[in-house]
Amino acid sequence: MPWPFTKKMTAPLKMVTLPDVELSLDEQRECQEFMTLILPPSNEGHLSVRADLADAFKRNLLAMAMMGRAERFAILARENPKFRSKACEAAAKASAIYPLSIYIFDFARILDDCGEHEQARTMFAEFLRRHAAGSISEIDESSLKQRDLPTMVEHANGRLRAP
Repeated sequence: MPWPFTKKMTAPLKMVTLPDVELSLDEQRECQEFMTLILPPSNEGHLSVRADLADAFKRNLLAMAMMGRAERFAILARENPKFRSKACEAAAKASAIYPLSIYIFDFARILDDCGEHEQARTMFAEFLRRHAAGSISEIDESSLKQRDLPTMVEHANGRLRAP
């Protein structure tokens, strides 16, 4: 099978910009509050991050904040089903902002908790795929070290084997 990008172009490709995840004003406020808690203002100056890691660093923090929001809604959904969609939406946004395997796992777990078992199985499979691929950046490696990956892999495999 020939490599698809070796074909000579007869006309230039039209490129479009993909939209970023849009956060509501409430989500933006919550993310900003989270970042302020994680990185409090200092009289000593500003936090500096290597330029090549800045975008990943920011997106990772946003994803953490949104996943925290999703987990709170999932807890509320145990008593009040109206919070299920909010939990799943926040988790989906977190996974889209920074699609690191641990956020995909968290999304799968929230889907499972909210009764969306088939979608959860799909996300658990995606978690395992991304986990097997390994980390891409130093930001990924730092985030992955904070979690119990062997237990997460075991849980995901168990959910995929379950009927």
